[in-house]
Amino acid sequence: MKIPIYIIEEVLIRLQEINPEIGKLKTMERLGSQMIIKTGNGIITVPVLLLSLQLHDPSMLKSADVEALAKQFIKQKDTKNGLVASNIPNFHERSSEEGFQL
Repeated sequence: MKIPIYIIEEVLIRLQEINPEIGKLKTMERLGSQMIIKTGNGIITVPVLLLSLQLHDPSMLKSADVEALAKQFIKQKDTKNGLVASNIPNFHERSSEEGFQL
């Protein structure tokens, strides 16, 4: 099953309601059961299961889960945690027609 890019954008919108610093989608790459999403302001790792919930039944994606996920966002340069998102390689851009396999 494919996950359309609009689902990733919908999840980002929900995350931005909690943390506006997340920014807009730039690129993404699936690594096993995780989707690594690079935004204009940093990166966030989203479980594919969460994206599947957004696709099939968004009401099953609880606010507490979205809040917990939003806290995992890594800014472009997060010196407090010693992390630098800019060190993460650029991912291959995907077209909205491609989607992602679950």
